[in-house]
This record gives sequence, C-alpha cells and structure tokens, in this order.
Amino acid sequence: MKIVIIGNGFDLANGLLTRYEDFYNYKVRLLEDKYKVIRDVLSNLVIKSKSRDKFTLYKSIRNTIYFGPTNNERSNSRHNLEESLNHDIELVLNTLKEIIENLIDDNLTFWDIYFWGKKELFGKHLEHRWCDIEDKIEKFISENHNNDELAFIFSLKSSHELIKTKIPFTDIDNNISDDYFENILYACDKFLRFKLVISIFMSIKKDEDIYLYLFNELRKFEKSFGMYISSVFSNAFKNDIYDTYISNFLKLIDYNNSTQPFIINFNYTSLKRARGVKKAYENNYEHESAKITCVFTEINIHGTYDKKCIFGIDQSDINSISDQYIFTKTYRKLKEQEDIVNIGLPKKCSDIIFYGHSLSKADYSYFQSIFDFYDIYHSNIKLIFIYSLYGEESQYESKKSEYLNAIIKLISDYGKTMDNKNHGKNLIHKLIIEDRLTIKEIPLQKISYS
Repeated sequence: MKIVIIGNGFDLANGLLTRYEDFYNYKVRLLEDKYKVIRDVLSNLVIKSKSRDKFTLYKSIRNTIYFGPTNNERSNSRHNLEESLNHDIELVLNTLKEIIENLIDDNLTFWDIYFWGKKELFGKHLEHRWCDIEDKIEKFISENHNNDELAFIFSLKSSHELIKTKIPFTDIDNNISDDYFENILYACDKFLRFKLVISIFMSIKKDEDIYLYLFNELRKFEKSFGMYISSVFSNAFKNDIYDTYISNFLKLIDYNNSTQPFIINFNYTSLKRARGVKKAYENNYEHESAKITCVFTEINIHGTYDKKCIFGIDQSDINSISDQYIFTKTYRKLKEQEDIVNIGLPKKCSDIIFYGHSLSKADYSYFQSIFDFYDIYHSNIKLIFIYSLYGEESQYESKKSEYLNAIIKLISDYGKTMDNKNHGKNLIHKLIIEDRLTIKEIPLQKISYS
C-alpha cells in the first residue's frame, strides 16, 4: 500500500486556480465597492468639526494655553481643550460607525477585512500558500503572541483612548498645523485608522465572546471559499480532461496493476469528484493510452468544497482548555465529524509519497501521527518527496532549495519528538544510507481548461 499525501501544489500543477491569491482576487472583485469605501477611510478621511466656530474655538483655547495671563486660565484652557477634543472623537467614531454599518452583509467577514487591510497597508506580495494565511490566523489569536491588535478591538472605548494618545493634550506645539484641530484624525496614520475600522466593525457585529465571534466569522469565510472552489472545479471539468488529471496523479505514484493508493488529500478538491458525482466511485481510468482499473481510497483531511472546508492552526502550542483551542485543526475535525469523513490508516505501507504540500508547521501534528503510526525509524518504509517545476523559470532553483529545506525541517523536527534523542538526531542520515529518502522531480502534463 502506498500512502500519497497531496497538497495545493497538485491542483496548481494541474492548472486549477485554488491559491489563496486566486480566492483573494475573487473576493476583492466581489467586494470592490465596499473596499473602496474603507480605502477612502484609510487614505483621506476628513471628519471636521461640526462648524467653523468650533475650529475657531480650538484656536482661541490654544492661544490662551500659551499666552493666557494666569496659570489658572491656562490650566482651565487645557481642560476645555481636552473636553472639546473628546467630544469630537465621539463624533469621529459615530461617523465611522455609520459608514461601516452600511457595508455589512454576509459576504463581508472580519477575516476578509483583516487580510485585505494587511495587504493594503503594507503593500507586500500576497501570500500564495494557504499555510501562510493559517499562520496569520494563529498569530492573531494565539495567547503566546503579544497581540495588541486583539486587545485593541474589544471595545470602542479602546478606540477612543487610542486616538487620544495621538493628541498631545499636555504638550501642544505652538507651531502645530491648524489642520490638526480641523481634522481630528490628522495625527492618525493608516494603520491606526485600520484599527479603528476593525474595532467599529466588531462593535457592530459582536454580540458574543470575542473568540467565538472570530470563530463564527471564520466559518463564514470558509463557506465563501467553498463556494469559490466549487465554481472553479465545476468550470474546469466541464471539458473532457479528467483522464489527464487522473493520469497525472497515477504518474506520481508510479502506477502498476498492484498499486492501491491511500490518498490523504489536504486540498478541498477531490480526485474522485472531479469527473462528477455519478462517476465518482467508478474505478476505470485511462493512463498512458491504456484503460486501467485502479482502486484507491481518498480522504480529504480538511473537508471538501461541497460539504465543509476548514482552516485551522496546529494544536501543539495551544492549551486545550484555552479560548483559542477552538481554532485548532484537532478541535475543528472533532466538531465537524459529520461532514468530514475520517478513515483509519492502512496497517501496511511500503511508501509515503508527498506531492504539492508545503510541509508547513500547521500540519506537523498530522505528519507526526503518521510517522509514529508506522514507526519510520525502525521500519522499511520509504519517504518519497516529489515536486514539479512550473511558473517562472528564474525561480526554479529557489523553489527547489525551499522545498529541500522544508523536508529537512520536517524530518528534523520529528526527530526531536522521539524518545531516543540520538535516534532523532541521526534520522535523516539513517533514511539516506538505507535508501529510504528520495527527492525527485516529475513533470506533469499541462491541462488546458479553455
């Protein structure tokens, strides 16, 4: 029996648009009008005093602070200024609340805004891999992360206080721009304005525990993703290209008549469902111009687009009694058992084949369990890591190096979990000298969906 672990790289090598970037671009198009409003808030929001008289009052108060005849008058003026600014802060927050209330619907979730804002603010390249998104979720909610963002968005009071930190009540520069008082957010950068948007968004929608709210928003985000993958999958396989798709898979496992692969699929797509529900459980395929029969078992470890998709974080560093545990993949799989089928590993295994998986930390618990189950140190099982090169040719060498480093880290980190630490340290060396560790390139046939 060969165990085949496939990740998003398999879909990508077959031309399916299932990267996070693809989904992100789809959501940006869907929510374009809403994002334009938020972008305006981040870029050039000007919420002025209700009247020019109020602005004149600020200038008068400021002049008294600096040039008042007595200390008492100057002190009273500072107090008046703080009260006036506090009042305008409330006006700002109420105005923002009105703007954001008009944006809210089932398509726009907290996580949509959060990921969009990160990209918009920092202008970095967009992550292609889903593990990068799960890593961002983990950093946002982890109790071990010094997360000022999460503390900030608990209440609008926090928003108010944060704006006040940007206004120098006790040390006002005499040369400060008049715009500072005309626009209460003059001193707030884009990042602070984004925090205000997030804070107000949550204050409107949140009627439950903060983590439960974030969890429910994640489920809406996942549902939207499932709908996107469904449209990609159904459109891609309208043409008669399934035989090429499955042939690419059979090439990975070096198919012969005795091969019965056990597929652990980390994608939300399915090899069996690709040719339609009616034919999903047939075992006849075309491979290398020949009709063959291949019986294989497939489990989608994180669900499928037509039932349930789950995103989650690794449970290794999360306390099982903490509020954050509901975001772990372990908890998610337990909770969604009705929609995500789990099948026990086969007792016998000759090879464990990896293809298209980033080997990210988020899935280490799965790999450790598999390696433990088959006791790879003492067994004869071979670990085979396969890759295909596609995309920009100039990036081929860096991609190969990145994959090699991920393999080394995976096996090394697993070695650290072994009871015999010396065995753990020499695990890679042992696999190499026993010819049980293989890394190789297999080009797949390109598929045209047009």
